[in-house]
Amino acid sequence: MYVLTLRSFSNGFRNYVEKTESQKLMPFVNALSVIYAEEDDWEWINAESFKWHSLIEKYIDEINPDHAQVYEAVSIQGSLDGEQSRTLLNIDSHLYLKDKLNQLIIGNPEEINAVHWILIKKTDEILGYLGYIKGHSPSNRLETLFLEEQQRNFLLIALSLMFLSAIVALPAASLFLRPLNRVRKMLAQIAKGYFSKRLPISRDEIGDLSKDLNSLAITLEKKLQTRQQWVADISHELRTPVSILKGEVDAIQDGIRSVTETTLTSFQHEIERLTILVNDLQDLALSDIGALSYQKEALDFHALLKEKLDTQKNNLHQQGFKVTINCPNSPVTIIGDAKRLEQLIDNLLQNSIRYTDNQGLLTIWLIQDNKGMTLVWEDSSPGVNDYDLAKLTEPLYRAEPSRNRNMGGSGLGLAICKNIVEAHQGVFSVEHSELGGIAIRIIFSNQPLRDGEF
Repeated sequence: MYVLTLRSFSNGFRNYVEKTESQKLMPFVNALSVIYAEEDDWEWINAESFKWHSLIEKYIDEINPDHAQVYEAVSIQGSLDGEQSRTLLNIDSHLYLKDKLNQLIIGNPEEINAVHWILIKKTDEILGYLGYIKGHSPSNRLETLFLEEQQRNFLLIALSLMFLSAIVALPAASLFLRPLNRVRKMLAQIAKGYFSKRLPISRDEIGDLSKDLNSLAITLEKKLQTRQQWVADISHELRTPVSILKGEVDAIQDGIRSVTETTLTSFQHEIERLTILVNDLQDLALSDIGALSYQKEALDFHALLKEKLDTQKNNLHQQGFKVTINCPNSPVTIIGDAKRLEQLIDNLLQNSIRYTDNQGLLTIWLIQDNKGMTLVWEDSSPGVNDYDLAKLTEPLYRAEPSRNRNMGGSGLGLAICKNIVEAHQGVFSVEHSELGGIAIRIIFSNQPLRDGEF
């Protein structure tokens, strides 16, 4: 920037000096035009050289008193612009003179390309040309000193600005880098598995980044807590039936209890409980990672629902359930896996049977329109509060006291149901039921059978 500014100033100043020199020489030019009008040619310079010297002393020396005058005639042999050789005057090394035919009268022809010319004319008639070399004009010394002084000043100003910029930039850079350093440190903490740190939020792009990082840390922290809770819950669920089995076996080995049909029934009950839990865990794990196999085809969901309700008729009758089905008379066709949809209905039934009071109500709505099919599964009391309602689809979660492990459930049924529905590109949600319990709403949109599905 300093170099460009200095160069621009120097060029501008030189142009200014050149125009000034031209203006200073104008009285001299006017005097030459007057003498030319009197003599009608330039021969007077040779014949009456004292006139030229007088003009130099009057005009040039007034412009620059230190002007060095050279009054000598130099004979230059040779041709100039194809003309005959002639004697040229070099009475002043800084001034040049040409006639109207561009024939050099005064000056060194070897330097003619560097000469700046001023037109000498009277009215509209061209009389000749007065020239001087740019940068060597008679009054250039003061301007040169001024230019050198300004160049030094520019250098001092540039160095001062650089120093002041450094003083201002270093604290500013530190201020700007401070939030970036906080972001870097938080990323290092996240990489090490520590998610509790939070960044302050500012109203700029760094603030937006900090907000996103805080959201990421919160999500990762919840995921970590969920995983830890998941491991703890699985350990607890497995420990209960294993502890019962171990106690029964220890009692038999110690002779406290004998092997009876009641003991074997207890063994069988706990083993079945373990089997259900392990199978549900496997199904949930496979559905979470998308490893459950799905053989989708067009099927009648109405017929599938009716068939599964018929198989559970005895269980529903024993619990005193009153079941109401609101379905269209025509088939309700969807694209899905029959086996997984049967598992979905089974889990919904078991959830209602286990967690609804005796003499309960179960109402099923099956609605089909142009967009797809909606299944609404409602049961009667007991219900759950809003907090528990939002967590019913989490693995191993039970709303106490009504939904407890004494009912025989693993706490995985609704989580598996949600995964099955989402694998069919559906929507699974849990709401409060007007009957007093919960209402499960499942929406299957019309999905064409895609390539690779069978």
